[in-house]
Amino acid sequence: MEVAVNRIKIKKRIRKDLGNIDNLMNSMKKHGLINPIVINSNYELLAGYRRWMAAKNLKWKTIDVTLVKVTDILGKLNIELEENITRKDFTHQEMEKGMGLKAELMKMRNMHPFIRFIYQIYKAIVKFFCKLFKIEGDF
Repeated sequence: MEVAVNRIKIKKRIRKDLGNIDNLMNSMKKHGLINPIVINSNYELLAGYRRWMAAKNLKWKTIDVTLVKVTDILGKLNIELEENITRKDFTHQEMEKGMGLKAELMKMRNMHPFIRFIYQIYKAIVKFFCKLFKIEGDF
């Protein structure tokens, strides 16, 4: 469901420091909004303040939302806390692997299409033989 960005009401929030949202804005420009913000039936923002602010700074007219049936103060507070407390950041190893994959994607984007095709075939063959011989690892 989409709602006008300027229709969303920002009430008292726990998070005051949004940090630098430039990376988030760049991501939203490139990929769109990956996770919708959360509002209630009164159009009060419950979760996704940084995403909402980034959309506002990007001058988006509308934003994807998830609508929840929570209007009491305890329920609203619980949703804001849940989104920020229960999430799990990547481990150091996961972050390193992700950055390596991102670098590989960047290389592939800059490859000639034929070379990219050959590289993908090579990776598929290596993966096949690793499974066949039960070899662990990222090749």
